[in-house]
Amino acid sequence: MVSMKSGISGGGVATIVAGSIMLMNHALHRLPDLEIGPTLAAIVGLGDHVVVAWLLFIALGVFVCGTVFAFLAPLIPLKSYLIKGLVCGVACWLLVMLVFMPLAGAGPFGLNRGHIVAASALVLSLVYWVALGFVYRWSITADGAAQRVRV
Repeated sequence: MVSMKSGISGGGVATIVAGSIMLMNHALHRLPDLEIGPTLAAIVGLGDHVVVAWLLFIALGVFVCGTVFAFLAPLIPLKSYLIKGLVCGVACWLLVMLVFMPLAGAGPFGLNRGHIVAASALVLSLVYWVALGFVYRWSITADGAAQRVRV
């Protein structure tokens, strides 16, 4: 069952979770090479407009990825939304590492920025997509229960 509302709400929660992890990382200065704002600004050609890139990141996380998961989740032949989130997370990570990182000038798997970039991006991607999968599953279950009660 495709539920755009559930996908967008899952994307919103997952974006908040992933964004919080990135803000904590920025505050602690643990992984300085994993900078989503400047990387996205470089890909899109925004130059030093990092705030606009962060707004683009939020829009992509909430609307694009949430909608993509809403359409893909029913097509993935697995029962667990945890595993569906992991599959989407690995696929998204590979897309970012092989297409978008070279576009940003970081090379494949971000090797020009350091050896830890690929691993930390994988963890962040998996956290994002698993959170999206959990919220999506909870939301479609809650919507289905509400519809059964109304009938």
